[in-house]
Amino acid sequence: MTQWPDPSQSCRFGIPTCSDRSWKSALHLAAYAGHCDCVWLLLQNGAKMDVQDLLMCVTPLHCAASMGHIGCLKLLIKHGAHVNSGIEKKSPLHYAVQNLAVDCVKELLENNAIPNTPQVSR
Repeated sequence: MTQWPDPSQSCRFGIPTCSDRSWKSALHLAAYAGHCDCVWLLLQNGAKMDVQDLLMCVTPLHCAASMGHIGCLKLLIKHGAHVNSGIEKKSPLHYAVQNLAVDCVKELLENNAIPNTPQVSR
């Protein structure tokens, strides 16, 4: 059986800021999967929350919003994630609306997400 390393030990060596070839960080992956405990641990250990991946130009907040992970979304906002990031393409609000994540839409609007921004196609 594979033994996974203790995440708290990995964080001590700067791993929260590393990324794969498309610049998805561990925080992107945790937010996308809805692993709030991992999101919290990564944030506590210096993970950068407003880094965009290369493929879709999304932040971890976009990932949480698109999947309807309200707990992760609230945690990222509480730690200072920009609710209007990616505004030149699609904002986290666009992703939440597109995927019918109503709780995330409400939370983003309550935290000053700009509702009248046009979506710009690539």
